[in-house]
Amino acid sequence: MKTIKLIFLLTILSLHGYSQNMEERKTEAFDKIDIFGNIKVEMKAGQGNTIQVKSENIPLNELESTVKNGKLNLKIKSNLFKDEFVHVFVYYTDLKEIYANGSAEIKILDTLKTKNINITSTTGARVILKVDADTLNLNAYQGAQIEIKGNAIYMNSFVNNGGILSATDLISEDVKIKMNTRGKAEITVSKKLSAQINTGAKLSYFGMPETEDIKTSLGGKVSKWDE
Repeated sequence: MKTIKLIFLLTILSLHGYSQNMEERKTEAFDKIDIFGNIKVEMKAGQGNTIQVKSENIPLNELESTVKNGKLNLKIKSNLFKDEFVHVFVYYTDLKEIYANGSAEIKILDTLKTKNINITSTTGARVILKVDADTLNLNAYQGAQIEIKGNAIYMNSFVNNGGILSATDLISEDVKIKMNTRGKAEITVSKKLSAQINTGAKLSYFGMPETEDIKTSLGGKVSKWDE
């Protein structure tokens, strides 16, 4: 009988502990997001600014979520959980800037429709999204990645220090790209391409742009895939 009671008690405690590892937080309005550390974020357009937090092994109070000057900041407070991740679902109403740093991952589940957006992925982070945009400003460096598809009128990008831009499924009319130090980029451009590829960086592109201005130096390489 004591054994049955003990099992029952442990089950209740286990369920209680699991329930404590999920919570919803309301936030102030934001149109920018900045993620740092072992955090995996999924985002979707919604009617309110809300985040849902889930973690198996990290206490939820270790995730700091603040909004300052319209920017939602998410980060892990301590360095005690190097091999664990917090999962966060974010509802947004508008997005103008995305920053992912230090192993963070941001994935936007729906098509982001916007006139202008700035996206920066650095220090091993990853950003995944589909857009319908007028202007994109993309920065990937220090081993970070941006995986993007959709449509854009103008794309301005900087890829540096082992950064990766995967954008063959992003149809851009006008592309300006600068690359340094073993950066890699794959793009599709339809009208105009301006590229400066330096120090071991590599650009591969699809499309038949009417205007091409391509400069390489210090081992930079450019290849046209559909030739």
